[in-house]
Amino acid sequence: MKTIKDIIELRNRAINEYCDAVKCRGTVNYSRRVSKGIQYILSHLDEEISLDLLAKELEVNPTYFSRLFRKETGITVSQYINTKRINEAGYLLMHTSASIADISLQAGYPDSGYFSRVFHKIKRMTPTEWRNKEKNF
Repeated sequence: MKTIKDIIELRNRAINEYCDAVKCRGTVNYSRRVSKGIQYILSHLDEEISLDLLAKELEVNPTYFSRLFRKETGITVSQYINTKRINEAGYLLMHTSASIADISLQAGYPDSGYFSRVFHKIKRMTPTEWRNKEKNF
């Protein structure tokens, strides 16, 4: 931080990130089943999660849950999982010095090459580019 403007920008980013986190973690606008599904996903991001496993945990038919989830959230279960995992990885890239391979594992991607492809698809840059970009702020 070299100027007041930098400090103000950092403060505004922190406020926006906090609001985004509250919005993303809030499930009050969803049905009980979708809310429970989201809570399960958020609690198990570092583990393998499939639609079948999720439906089994919620004691519903996978096709039914998939349709309900998409109707209420506007995205598929796998899109939701990937977005949450990549957002978590983005946070770790910004705030830790852990290797990309370690972050990949922590985010639930045992294959760091696949992780990098998904990260690039969602964030429009590689994990390394993301880390370097964020360090410049």
